[in-house]
Amino acid sequence: MHPTRPSLCPNIEPIDPLSRSRAMDKLKEMVLKGNIGGMYDVNKKDYFYFFKS
Repeated sequence: MHPTRPSLCPNIEPIDPLSRSRAMDKLKEMVLKGNIGGMYDVNKKDYFYFFKS
């Protein structure tokens, strides 16, 4: 199983910036727990995440 970049509903943006940061905190928490793998894309200067199966 190759890590694939999940589609995170790119056309839906949360209006409240706080909800976005809360979502990022939750994501980081899941990464720390080991449920999700995170990789840094050097070309795009961005992180992307994938579920570990």
